[in-house]
Amino acid sequence: MPRRVRGGEDVEPATATTTVRLFDEVLHETDYVFSGLAAQVVQLLQDERFGPLQECEQAPADLLSLEAQLPTGASARMATKVFRGTGAQRKVRRARVTLVHAGDQLQALNAVVYPTDKSELPLLGLDIILIGGQRLLVGMDFSPLSRDPKYLQTYCEAPLGAIRDKFSAYDGLLTTPGTKLYGEDPEFFSPAMFFSRADLENLSSDGPLAKAFEEICDEYAELLSGAHLREPISLRTPGEVRWQHTRYDAWHERRDPAIGIFKRMFGEEVTQHFVDRVLFPWAKTKKRRAGAFGSGQRSILRQMQRESMKLHTRSQAPKHGQTKEPKRVPMSQRSVTKESMLQYLVDSQVAYQAFEDLTAANSEIMELHDTGLERVEVLREDIAELAGREGLQVPEPSEHATSYAKRLRELAATDAPRFVCHWYNHHFAHTAGGRMIYAFARKKAFGEDGGAPLGFWEKYPKAGPSNDYKELLAGARARVEACAKDWSPEARRDCAGETPKAFEMSGGLLKSLWVDA
Repeated sequence: MPRRVRGGEDVEPATATTTVRLFDEVLHETDYVFSGLAAQVVQLLQDERFGPLQECEQAPADLLSLEAQLPTGASARMATKVFRGTGAQRKVRRARVTLVHAGDQLQALNAVVYPTDKSELPLLGLDIILIGGQRLLVGMDFSPLSRDPKYLQTYCEAPLGAIRDKFSAYDGLLTTPGTKLYGEDPEFFSPAMFFSRADLENLSSDGPLAKAFEEICDEYAELLSGAHLREPISLRTPGEVRWQHTRYDAWHERRDPAIGIFKRMFGEEVTQHFVDRVLFPWAKTKKRRAGAFGSGQRSILRQMQRESMKLHTRSQAPKHGQTKEPKRVPMSQRSVTKESMLQYLVDSQVAYQAFEDLTAANSEIMELHDTGLERVEVLREDIAELAGREGLQVPEPSEHATSYAKRLRELAATDAPRFVCHWYNHHFAHTAGGRMIYAFARKKAFGEDGGAPLGFWEKYPKAGPSNDYKELLAGARARVEACAKDWSPEARRDCAGETPKAFEMSGGLLKSLWVDA
């Protein structure tokens, strides 16, 4: 028997056989309105339109097959099939199809396809719900793994937008999803999402929703078939793709309104197990994956961090700082002016321009290109805005800034490990101590209110609507490790050993900020 639930209490676990039986029972129920669409998705997976797949035997059978008695006396059934890609030519990492049948109260079809981690393609998300036997909600999307405009245009707006445009001719078929649950411009929804609240009659076999469903599935199959021919736009390594899959699960695990409905049907405990192990299984790995490169003897990040702690004082790093406090003018006694702030932005632009140009051109360090931590564009905006607002002339770069850029060019050409050390320390320092300095310096330069925010510290366009640079740092850590994966022990020592010089050259840019430095 399937796992039955009464009042949130498990009665009997399911076997793999009963899981298949319940799925097929729901699929072929005459009053299950999504039978045709669900059968189409399963057929696509079984016919290998999405590449070679097999049903996942590791999936917990007792959670793939759930039944519950509702207070109304009706029953609720939820059955799931999980597939994984197989073989060297696999196109899909994981696929899941979930059917929900609770009579007139609720019916649903939810399917999601995660492409292989060798591809940055968006996920295929199909979510169709019938509430109260009348209210139909349809969301079909190519869920993006990046908010990069070129990525969205290439993978979402061009293929999916064409289908939306075609079906927009049907009066009242398409509408815009509300913002109550997911907010404005939600990160994992594309601008071309196909969303409808149309009448149920539009879901008939020859209706526009059924036709759109088929075209969207076919278009996604085409995307998968040509993925290996595309140059990456945003995500260049399997580690980055897996991280975005993890973030997708974690993002939805916190927001999916269906979870609350399932809890009322199947109980809190059973639903939580279902969410953790079936619905969004990678959500629980987010913390581990985010820190995956923070420890381990073979981690180049760990080696550089050990060296950097030798240069930090206890006030800078209370747990691990090892150097004595130097005699220097306290930050509170230093002066920052509008002019010195502008000079610092100009000097910073020179350094970041060098980093961005060099990582784009050199295959040894190309992993560090387009991480989302790039600052040149926001610095250009800040420099133009600040100079115009305050009536200042944009200064020439300082000698130290041009010397730093020259040093970076030399290292990129002759010593990639040492260059990586500079890249890591410069970019990560900006998001740590750099933000503390900004909080202090803006008040010195512009008054107690700090003036208008500066994008150099505040804006991270590739982080999406969340603007959370911390998410970008996790991907950047993975890229640093990827750069170092084939280095010799000597190259790793050279990289870590460059830390004092990286501190000196990067930190030297701050001399432009302090008037009395």
